[in-house]
Amino acid sequence: MARSPIIVGIDGSQHSRDALGWAVREATLRDVPLLLVCATTYRRTNDGPDLARELRDRADRVLATALGIARAEAVAGSIEVRGEVSRQYAPGALIDRSADASMIVLGRRGLDEYSRGFVGSVCAAVARRAKCPVAVIDGW
Repeated sequence: MARSPIIVGIDGSQHSRDALGWAVREATLRDVPLLLVCATTYRRTNDGPDLARELRDRADRVLATALGIARAEAVAGSIEVRGEVSRQYAPGALIDRSADASMIVLGRRGLDEYSRGFVGSVCAAVARRAKCPVAVIDGW
């Protein structure tokens, strides 16, 4: 039987790096794989080809950095760490994957932080609709 992964949403923000550190530790304790998901589309818009390419390139860089951090923090390769870039809107990408996850881990705020003290819109949407537990990390 395959073990359901812990999924962590990654966007390059400090909050997502905090969530990543927490998720690596949790996946190690549970002995489950870790899947890092970075979305390239942040709004429900039809992005032009230049913007789409720029977002994809940025997501690839963010994911590569996060994979390096996760693999370095995992104790001697004790867990499987994978990553994927999704072309979906971030909440949809995470909610779709929640059916096969043991948990989703998110930072409290993302790159579009505009108001201190509030949970971000991605967290709120995922927490409402995910089919697995959701951990929202506020500092690690």
